[in-house]
Amino acid sequence: MKNDYENHYNYLLKKISAKIDEHIDDNEVDDKLVSVKQKELEDALIKDEQIKDSDVN
Repeated sequence: MKNDYENHYNYLLKKISAKIDEHIDDNEVDDKLVSVKQKELEDALIKDEQIKDSDVN
């Protein structure tokens, strides 16, 4: 009986650990995507400022 509880506990622990790892992986991907999008936005803003500056001159 105790072995059944231990097996079930270990099963749940592995399942929870896998779920946490999955979320960590998803967040790492999201962080990379955010970094890329942020860089694209910053580059676009720099180009926009350069265009505005050249229009003024």
